[in-house]
Amino acid sequence: MHPRQWNVRRRVSTGSGEKQKGDGPDSRPDSLMRASTGSSSSDPRSSRSSSDYRSPHRNSADSRSTTASSRSSDSHPFDPCRPASITEALESSASIVHRNSSGAIIAGTLHGLVRELAAQAGEFQFLHREPCTHYRCSASSSTLPQIDDFRAFFFIYTDFTSPERIVISVERHFHDADALPAPERLDQQHNAFRLILRWVQDPQIAPAGIALDRMAALAKRTLAIPGSANMRDQINKALNVIEQRRASLTRTQDVAVDTSSTGPGRPSTSKSQQSAGTSIKPLRASEVTPGELAIALTLLEGDRYRALKPSEYIQYLRQRPGSTASSTASVIEADRKKRGVQALSILNNDIIHWVKFSLLDPDDEEARASAMLFFINTAQECRRLRNFSSTTAIANALQSAPVERLQYTRQRLPANALRTLEGLISLLDPSSNHRAYRAALRESHDQPTLPWLAVHLRDLNASLERFPPAISAPTDGHALLNFDRIARAAARMADLLPEPSAFPDRRLQDSPHAAAIAYLKRELRHSARGRSNEELIERAAVLSESEELAHRARKRELEGLGFRVR
Repeated sequence: MHPRQWNVRRRVSTGSGEKQKGDGPDSRPDSLMRASTGSSSSDPRSSRSSSDYRSPHRNSADSRSTTASSRSSDSHPFDPCRPASITEALESSASIVHRNSSGAIIAGTLHGLVRELAAQAGEFQFLHREPCTHYRCSASSSTLPQIDDFRAFFFIYTDFTSPERIVISVERHFHDADALPAPERLDQQHNAFRLILRWVQDPQIAPAGIALDRMAALAKRTLAIPGSANMRDQINKALNVIEQRRASLTRTQDVAVDTSSTGPGRPSTSKSQQSAGTSIKPLRASEVTPGELAIALTLLEGDRYRALKPSEYIQYLRQRPGSTASSTASVIEADRKKRGVQALSILNNDIIHWVKFSLLDPDDEEARASAMLFFINTAQECRRLRNFSSTTAIANALQSAPVERLQYTRQRLPANALRTLEGLISLLDPSSNHRAYRAALRESHDQPTLPWLAVHLRDLNASLERFPPAISAPTDGHALLNFDRIARAAARMADLLPEPSAFPDRRLQDSPHAAAIAYLKRELRHSARGRSNEELIERAAVLSESEELAHRARKRELEGLGFRVR
């Protein structure tokens, strides 16, 4: 696998008070950010697309007009060009929340936002917004899907603070209620535990580690104080959810240890298979159809994709250890990173390399044309399954510089296959803000989708970089968290998250397509141990010269007449 320099570091916002981490060089072997180029980064021609990821205002969805958003439809007195100290906004004891004329939150201190979110935690109708039935509410690049305040905040909060700091603010909110009359005190304390309950119950945003410990400690301390039956019931519910979350994390750690002990590239086997002493037998190459391979690709990449959390996308952009990491053992922490955005990127790169390897490995021109037709059909099947991740990976390989040198191999393809190939490659076109890809995404967008993460990561980064995380209040200059920025970024984050139950949580080896998945894993391992990208380029040059010589000798015409040509 060929490492690529991507330069995806988040820039430091001057005057924000806290310097962003992760300013070191980036040498990650990723393919996810190849949204701005029409070819693999290892190709000499990859610079033909001029979009630069380090310029988030360019060719990104959030840099377009966002007047459709309820937040931008009403002017407000905050100047986004006046950044303030993020530390002051987080540590302020003042409970401040500012809204626009439509009632949408636009800024506030952390304490004020936690108070507001706690009041909303038990509700599912939020002021002026309608709740989303699933994460990906809109595939349009010119409109922002509306995410409720609670989910918007917890999608993005790891960009500017830690879960432990949020829990401390919840504790303060709970204890502030002691100064209130009885009805208001009970209501505010109930709300604090409703916030904890909703936060921990959501697997996409649930915290881990110290944050869970502090939540449990607060619940146990409160149980020790005589209180109403309703309050005790609420606390017991929160404790039960916290314990379930801890048990879930323990199981995840056990799986991580089991996976690391099997070694890289070795799929673990289920207990029933271990007891029976059997393993999954991969399909033979002759048994694999484009449709079966497309399903295997979707299940394999979908297994990585469904496990990604908002905090992992933020961590990937910031290039720092995630504050929500729950593992203490170094081996588990390393495996957790492999299961994040980086793991999906490595897998996507492996698919690109495998396709190029498969197309360039045969010596016979007709065999290469047959392999090319097979992968064109596979990519089309992936597109039909709305697996744009594998579709664009195969398309990247098919139009890479080494493969495009095989012009006479391509001439052997039927006309309908060439038209299909042209349509697949058009998805990679970065012009007009990836218009072709977004148009394909809008088709039946209510269906489960495995997106091309590169495009959506660029959108998310642009939303985070366009405005400062903290701004100054126009009246007193108080530092406030920029909630308008949080909401915009959350709308982009929603495009990166799978719809509920889109990809079932089950072991790949228990799938009815396990044999096809085993074949795919075997082929990926084989190609990784084969030729490097540099060797593939050299191989393409040799094959191209061979094709040119054969063409000059009119080999195809002689073969068509029945002559045996060497």
